[in-house]
Amino acid sequence: MINYDSSTIIPNSTTVIIPNSTTVILSSTTVILSSTGDLVESTVIPGSTRDIVGSKYSLDSRVKPENDSCFSYICDLNNLNILIEKISENIKDGVIILKGDLASGKTTFVKAMALHLGVRDDVTSPTFSLQQCYGDKLFHYDIYNHGLEHFISLGMLEELDRDGLHFVEWGDEKLVEILNNAGINNLTITIDKNEDDSRSYKVDYAHS
Repeated sequence: MINYDSSTIIPNSTTVIIPNSTTVILSSTTVILSSTGDLVESTVIPGSTRDIVGSKYSLDSRVKPENDSCFSYICDLNNLNILIEKISENIKDGVIILKGDLASGKTTFVKAMALHLGVRDDVTSPTFSLQQCYGDKLFHYDIYNHGLEHFISLGMLEELDRDGLHFVEWGDEKLVEILNNAGINNLTITIDKNEDDSRSYKVDYAHS
């Protein structure tokens, strides 16, 4: 019998081989993915069990909530399905601020969200163009080179009030304050690299 409790953190990339006739005790925070990465179950009754016969599963545990509005996830860059689904449930219109070091996966996250929303446009970092538009409802910005003040001086704040989802790479607390004052829904995702090449995503839903 294998017990995964609420403190267990297993990245999406981790594959657990369940022997024949093994019973797995699951916690309420466990997410089960098939070996192909498809969602099997995301809501689990605490203490429930599953009999899994000779199958291979990847299990991903969401970290305990840091507070009422902030959650953390550990995901592999090429399998963000669980994270994308959770976020798309919580914000339909508004601004998603993406924080993280260079090459942490900010643009990769936007690509995954675009794919989830059925947008087939080529998603690239708007580092030099400032803004990219994908379809009619998906917008992508990067304020790394010129900073927030330049972004605002070009009238881009009005762009963020348009219907749709707006992804802003390198946004900061000052931008959050401006968006809140303007009554624009927003959430912040902070991405950190892990030693095993997975990523930790801290998602703050406080203003969504």
